[in-house]
Order: sequence, then structure tokens, then C-alpha cells
Amino acid sequence: MAKTNYKRQIGFIRGLLNGLSYEANSPESKLLLAIIDMLEALSNEIDQIKFDIDDLGDDLQDLSDEIGEIESISDDIEALGEQLSFLGDFIEQISEISGEEINSGNVVRPVVQRPIRLVTKDDFADDEDEDEDE
Repeated sequence: MAKTNYKRQIGFIRGLLNGLSYEANSPESKLLLAIIDMLEALSNEIDQIKFDIDDLGDDLQDLSDEIGEIESISDDIEALGEQLSFLGDFIEQISEISGEEINSGNVVRPVVQRPIRLVTKDDFADDEDEDEDE
């Protein structure tokens, strides 16, 4: 769709009117000048609406980006919830082991659906080294 330059066209029409031989105070000239003034005002409104639409498009893109970030955070929260649920089940199974079972050596290992890696102090040593490098 070709972009129309309304202001240029209105200026052309005003120039045509000025070039005509007419009486300045005649009802016809007053009518034509009023129509041209109204066209200029409408042109200004169209320009403002176009500007506002562009701004809304930018705002919509920003909102879309933020929704994507929220969805990503939601996915992370859901994954964390699953991990916490697993950990809660594991703790529940461990807490059901009685002291007698532990002392007798007949401890039945809890059912673990995923391998568990225990975190040690050495795991944090690398993080501290990285902080010192910064």
C-alpha cells in the first residue's frame, strides 16, 4: 500500500484555491477555505493516529517478550516443584526407617527414582575461586 502524503496534497489544493480569481469574502471562498482547514486538521489527526499505532506495536512487542520471560520462569518453577516433590518423598521414606532397623544393619534402602548426588564442601570451592577471579 502506497503511503499518501496528505499534507502535500492539501497544500496543493490550497495553492490551487489561491491561484483562482475569487472574492475573498464570498461564501464560496469561505466554504473552500474551511474545507481545506478541516482537511489539514484531519491530516494532523491521521499522523497522530499512525504515531500512536507504531507506539502500540512497540508496546505489544515488549509485552510479548515479557510474557515469554514469565513463561520461562513458570517452567522453572514447575521443574523446581517436581524436584521438591521428589525430595519430599525421599525424606518421607528415610524418616520411616526406625532406629532399630539402622542399628541392626537391616535397613531397607528407600526407593529412589533418580540418583542423588550429595553436595560437599568441595563443590563450593570452585564457586569461591570464581568469585575471587572477578
